[in-house]
Amino acid sequence: MDLKTPVGKKFLEIIDLHFPKESILHSLINRNKVKLSYRCLPNMGSTISKHNKKILNNDQYVPRCQCKNKPTCPIPGKCATDKVIYRATVTTSNAVETYVGLTAGPFKARFSKHKSDFNHEEQRGSTTLSKHIWKLKDEGTDYQIGWEIVRRAEPFSPVTGLCNLCIEEKQEIIFNPQSSTLNSRHELFSACRHKKKKLLVKG
Repeated sequence: MDLKTPVGKKFLEIIDLHFPKESILHSLINRNKVKLSYRCLPNMGSTISKHNKKILNNDQYVPRCQCKNKPTCPIPGKCATDKVIYRATVTTSNAVETYVGLTAGPFKARFSKHKSDFNHEEQRGSTTLSKHIWKLKDEGTDYQIGWEIVRRAEPFSPVTGLCNLCIEEKQEIIFNPQSSTLNSRHELFSACRHKKKKLLVKG
């Protein structure tokens, strides 16, 4: 794209005008010391379109499923959805407990990890959900688990310095405690687990 206004030339002329050789600042601000460069940014229409697409994708995701055996899919039609806050509901004959979690990858991969925690006793302490499931097993209590996607959000961005995925999970636990009864309060102060993957310098 060609610039109609010679910005560089105009800028250097301003330097000459306001910082002549007689100026006490000329030795610091002159054509040899001041460097000029520019970059192209997306136009306003492109920026708005990108923002709207991001918002719509957070609220309305396309159902996706990779399960060969559809009846056993934890969330039919949506198990491959990524960047999600999810809820597990554990139901027994006399109680209902809920757990809120998150995953930046596909939900199905996180679900597989939960199943592994439920089946291998050495992993019973992996999450407060797995602790509860093993407690029910130890008591010989029958239970059922239902899964649902609560919302979607972007993981850590080095541009903004924020992890909306972690923020959304904490918000869900704080403002909907009745829907996250198994979550412990210390989870609210846990560090973002997605940050290191996006930084050039690993801290």
